[in-house]
Amino acid sequence: MKKLTILIVGLLGACSGIGIFNSEDNILISIGEESVTTEEFLYAFNKNRTEDSSASREEIDEYLALYTNFKLKVIEARTRGMDTTSEFIKEYESYKGQLDDTYIKSNDDIDSFVKEAFERLQYEVKAAHILFALEEGAMPGDTLQVYNRALTVRDSILNGASFNNVARAVSEDPSAKQNGGELGYFTVLQMVYPFESAAYKTNPGEISMPVQTKFGYHLIKIIDKRRNEGKVQVAHIMIRPGNGDKEKVFELYDKLIEGANWDELCAQNSDDQQTAARKGVLMPFAKAQMLSAPNFAEVAFNLDEPGQISDPVQTNYGWHIIKLIEKLPVDNFEENERRLRSQVKRDSRSQIGHEKMLERLASENKLIENEQNIQLVIDPENHSYVKNKWIFKEDSLGGEVLFTINNKNHLASGLYELIEKDNNQKPDKGYLFGQFKQYREKCLIDYEKAHLDQKYPDYKYLRQEYHDGILLFSIMEDEVWLKASTDSVGLKKYYESHLEDYIDSTRVKAAIFNAKESWIADSLKERIPDVETYLGLSVIEKEQILNQYNDSTRLSLQLDSGIFVVEEHPILKKISLSDKITTIAVDDSWNYVLVVRDPEEALPFKEIRGRVISDYQQILENNWLGKLKEKFPVEVHKPELTNIYKKFENL
Repeated sequence: MKKLTILIVGLLGACSGIGIFNSEDNILISIGEESVTTEEFLYAFNKNRTEDSSASREEIDEYLALYTNFKLKVIEARTRGMDTTSEFIKEYESYKGQLDDTYIKSNDDIDSFVKEAFERLQYEVKAAHILFALEEGAMPGDTLQVYNRALTVRDSILNGASFNNVARAVSEDPSAKQNGGELGYFTVLQMVYPFESAAYKTNPGEISMPVQTKFGYHLIKIIDKRRNEGKVQVAHIMIRPGNGDKEKVFELYDKLIEGANWDELCAQNSDDQQTAARKGVLMPFAKAQMLSAPNFAEVAFNLDEPGQISDPVQTNYGWHIIKLIEKLPVDNFEENERRLRSQVKRDSRSQIGHEKMLERLASENKLIENEQNIQLVIDPENHSYVKNKWIFKEDSLGGEVLFTINNKNHLASGLYELIEKDNNQKPDKGYLFGQFKQYREKCLIDYEKAHLDQKYPDYKYLRQEYHDGILLFSIMEDEVWLKASTDSVGLKKYYESHLEDYIDSTRVKAAIFNAKESWIADSLKERIPDVETYLGLSVIEKEQILNQYNDSTRLSLQLDSGIFVVEEHPILKKISLSDKITTIAVDDSWNYVLVVRDPEEALPFKEIRGRVISDYQQILENNWLGKLKEKFPVEVHKPELTNIYKKFENL
């Protein structure tokens, strides 16, 4: 989505929708032989604005200049034929498809599903089920037979039969023979939607009526419902079972209590090789996800404060010391909404919203079905089926009208074309009816997409933004971004001629040795008498100097090096940075400070290469825009601009 973001966010902003002139014939800008209407400009300008807010002439002029430059680049891209390449067409169609979906699909159903999911997320359900398998798309007679069988079994359980024993005997879920149909605890979005809904609507101790899903019919018994504690993220140090495992884990625990470094102990001692290198951190988990180590989960959830460490706990995997990273509760809608919305859109409940969408499109676009012709066409007796394929060449029904959409006829021949593309054709009425429904759906959606420009005023502008945004990215990449980043000679020349722009006296590069004793700082003066000596030290040599003064029980000397903000540093703000070397006592410690780079010198090119590239890009872009304005002369029509000024002055 990079190109789309550059256009919509970087230039034109987020959509709001203040009113715009309904006057496409009013030309505001002429660019070469092309023009921009007042309506188009105001649509783009208003997208970043609050409804009914005024705007100064300076704001309007500034945006007018930006928008003109944007259009110049897009016109040049089209002149070069960049909108005819297969790469462009593929990317544009992808973005357009996403835009079409936002207009065709209503968010109302999604919003209600998200709200429902959040409410259900507050609880976990423990259930058992009995499955009566049934293929999707089964004929009504078969469906009724399985439903009645489920009812009979339900009655037997209500009359005293053991649910678990019946599940072992009749359930077509293979795991039922071992677990008696029990599923453990689950929460929202972990089961298919019809199953989930029935589970949450059934009270503990009760058995649901038969519930149909894509797997068949289910009888669901609710065993328990409890509050959802959310998820927890922890780190652990694990010691596998073996000789001395308990003694070792308690020895490590004692060291941690005494202040030992968790990261070091974990890396050196944890037997969980997958997490030891990353400080023992595990992925966030819910209690229901830790069925194989319930006591681990219990201890983890009982920790209260981040950083808190548990007593050693034993599981089937060994001994563990657990450290709390964070708790992730489920009672905050804002924190959970984005994730729930994404999951809801992928979940089986989205099909319900899809069906509502089709009903709406059928109503808005005046779908009228010819029931008599439909029945003729989906009757297998009226067609030929040879070698696993339907043959329609000699079919006399191809010209029959199946339905109309806003008075446009859709014929059986269109359905035949759809069926012929299917590699899994079946010789029954259920198959033909399913294909008819797909054909009707496709025609409804295709019609809606073809008329979005007329139906929604903002759609055509957004579609054009996507189109132009991709072109903008492509031509900027060719003319500015790649040129700036690959022209090493030009970059270095630009940097050297603008050194004064890259001085930052608020920051300094320094090395600060912090010593517990004054004699250590004094000895460093002899060991490292100047900056040049320090810069000549390797990483290993610096470590050797530190180790010379430190032992296993005490840190007497530490080194902090890097780039620092002078006024935010407790030591650097107290010394004269013009002195290359300074020794200063602060808070009962002695500091030997070496200023590696004078803050009045330009920052080294390699440290600010990205900033130099950005500045150089601006120079290249300005020069290029000058050439474009010569190629495509720009004229702003003053009367139209004056009307815009007046409009915002009167708000």
